[in-house]
Amino acid sequence: DVRGLVIRNCTVRGTTNGLRIKTWPGSPPGRASNITFEDIIMADVSNPILIDQRYCPHGRCSDVDKPSRVQISDVTFRRIQGTSSSKVAVQLRCSEEQPCSGVRLDGINLRCGDQPCHAQFANVRGTPALEAQAPSLWVQEAHVLPSDAE
Repeated sequence: DVRGLVIRNCTVRGTTNGLRIKTWPGSPPGRASNITFEDIIMADVSNPILIDQRYCPHGRCSDVDKPSRVQISDVTFRRIQGTSSSKVAVQLRCSEEQPCSGVRLDGINLRCGDQPCHAQFANVRGTPALEAQAPSLWVQEAHVLPSDAE
């Protein structure tokens, strides 16, 4: 399990992934909770904010059809600013079996060139809390579950 992790005061420059939590399909049960990313500057990052519970590099995973069994909860992305090199700046792709819960996006200010940034959510319990949201980020696609979904 991973609990109580804080990443703050960093600059991420010219990378594929910025702030990422990943789990493998078919992974054993576990938890990732109480994780905070704050005061981060992104400079030309392809995936600035990413939760990926279907992580499978190079398509070579034996359990690719099975959902991750890691429960991700209470994750905060606070005061994240800068530029994304892709249109989708925020991706929350959570497990079908263990949807993410308690995800907060607070003070996100990402620019995607001259286009608005997009956000994609899948299998997130309750609507991710969007506070002090920059007008340049809007939800393109969402599969959000009610807060009391089992």
